[in-house]
Amino acid sequence: MEEEVRRDTLGRRIRPRVPRSFEIEARKNALAAARFALENRVTREEVAATFHTNISLLSEALILLRYGTETEIADVESGKVGIKKASHVVRARTPGARLMGKSPVKGAEASAMSRDEAAIWASLRPALEALKGMPRPADVARIMRKNGMRTDVVDRNLMAAFGWLTEFSDEWTK
Repeated sequence: MEEEVRRDTLGRRIRPRVPRSFEIEARKNALAAARFALENRVTREEVAATFHTNISLLSEALILLRYGTETEIADVESGKVGIKKASHVVRARTPGARLMGKSPVKGAEASAMSRDEAAIWASLRPALEALKGMPRPADVARIMRKNGMRTDVVDRNLMAAFGWLTEFSDEWTK
């Protein structure tokens, strides 16, 4: 059976692109990193740094290994298909909730969840933007120490805020 010839808008024949050897090696490296991440339960950032691979490519490889078929994985390793193209095929046939590791939620429960998430985001975003826009800590501390009422408020809230930020940072970087 003869393979279909692709043509551009002017009718010229389009030759299939042959992947370069370094692209195939990058794909294999990303797949090896993804396998390591799945086996050892480590973060993407740690694995990407160890294997010297792109986090985006590693994420696509993780999806391919979790939900792809053996044929799709073999095609990527041989260079027939790119990781991103293969993972897009996998994403198209896999429900989004399954990809995210969540169970599908419907109806009133889903709308309550989205309201809760919106409320949390509505309080987190301005707090983070306010912290980002603060003057230098040395200047703020000097100004706050001048007023006893401000000192009391800072003393009451500083450790709780620091604890929350530390815990959030730990959760965020998992």
